[in-house]
Amino acid sequence: MDIKEFLQNISFISNVNFFVKYSDIKYGEMIENNYIEYSYLDDYIRVEDNSEKSKYVLNLIKSKLFDVDVIKTVIFEEIDEEFAEYLLNNPKYLNYEYYLYILESNNKSDEIIKGINSVLYVSYILKLDENRILILNKYDIGMDILDLITTQLMILIKIGYSQFHKNLYNLKLAYNEAKIALELVNVFSKDNIYKFNNSKLDLIIKGLINANINVEKIIGLLDEEDITTIQTFLDVNLNLSEASRKLYLHRNTLLYRLDKINKKTGLDIRNFDDALVVRIYLLLKYTKIKK
Repeated sequence: MDIKEFLQNISFISNVNFFVKYSDIKYGEMIENNYIEYSYLDDYIRVEDNSEKSKYVLNLIKSKLFDVDVIKTVIFEEIDEEFAEYLLNNPKYLNYEYYLYILESNNKSDEIIKGINSVLYVSYILKLDENRILILNKYDIGMDILDLITTQLMILIKIGYSQFHKNLYNLKLAYNEAKIALELVNVFSKDNIYKFNNSKLDLIIKGLINANINVEKIIGLLDEEDITTIQTFLDVNLNLSEASRKLYLHRNTLLYRLDKINKKTGLDIRNFDDALVVRIYLLLKYTKIKK
């Protein structure tokens, strides 16, 4: 199906007025008033703003007109020199600015995509599988996405996203950042969303994960009670009194547990540096980066 046929079908099915200028293609009647617009360089889409359906139509057209195959190729395949040159010499791809988001749910991808397309403006939205969605957008809308999905759609979700990037050539880097951020949600975020950044901690963890360090020997020495004690103690920033309260333990009982953990692992989590090491070990044990 070519672009004009696609646009004709959208117009017929949706009964929404729109005008598209894309490269040498123009479709529809120009809308001068009361419209929503998406533009990129010299190309643009104008859709009559009379219903929520208009936003959905706008996102459908955007997804078709911008080359989704290019995105998949950059992220999931090896780029040869010719393709890299194509990306670096194409203004549309060279100047593209974005954050890359990965959303993870429990078999809710289709429902989430439908909800996002009906409410939010995003540059790209791709279904990776039944559980994961990839989004590209110029602006930092992570909390907007989280709020929409959790409060309006009532779906439990985790979101990890990259730093701000320019140039689609960097998509694979952004994708890897978002994957790691998604896993760091489990350790560092109480809101089910985490943004990768260039802090020393994130970079250290990224290196440790990529190195596939085996920490089973150390963490394997800990029982469920030890793990609960450690996680609670870390969650309250090493505060003994607060940890005792949350665990319903006498202070001395908590101290006994911490001493027992120290003897097992050689790490005293009352010390910040040791606490950080244990947190990273737990991350590496319970994290499996999806390829």
